[in-house]
Amino acid sequence: RNPSKKVKKVKEPVKRKKAIDDIDIEVMRNAIMKSGNDKTRYGKINSKRNRAIFELLLSSGIRIGGLVNLKTSDVDLENRSAVTFEKGNKERMVYLNNACINAINNYLEVRPKEGIKDKDALFLSSVKKRISRRAIQQMLEIELKKAGISTRGITPHKLRHTAATLMYQYGEVDIRALQKVLRTCKYIYN
Repeated sequence: RNPSKKVKKVKEPVKRKKAIDDIDIEVMRNAIMKSGNDKTRYGKINSKRNRAIFELLLSSGIRIGGLVNLKTSDVDLENRSAVTFEKGNKERMVYLNNACINAINNYLEVRPKEGIKDKDALFLSSVKKRISRRAIQQMLEIELKKAGISTRGITPHKLRHTAATLMYQYGEVDIRALQKVLRTCKYIYN
């Protein structure tokens, strides 16, 4: 007989996931904008790319895998949307706000046009091939350190959670509609 079967399990309190507050978002945004002061060509390109990545993560709730897999043809700036393939190679529609559209346009103006190893990739690394997940994570860590914000707990997925919180708080989106927007299946939200 096992005497430990009679012992009741200790119920641990559920920790609520907290979104990044508005002040930290603005501090991060400003740090990314200031990092473009580098006089080199790649410094300016990377700064605009980093800003576009940050705005896309924050405005759309896209997963990092979907962001890495984005193609230039997947983004429709006129209709303010993009089609991503995420988690299990499922198609999902994401929606872009004005800040995100402006950041992507600014990046596309300076994005290299020659010598690209993966011509379809929207976001390129310094060696002109598709940017990796780890490169995005490192970029976020570097920008947070520059801004003086603790990097502990702030990840691309935390930006996804923050995007959902902001959509709910400021967009007055119904919680069920928000759930469908963030779900990995294709869903067009009007």
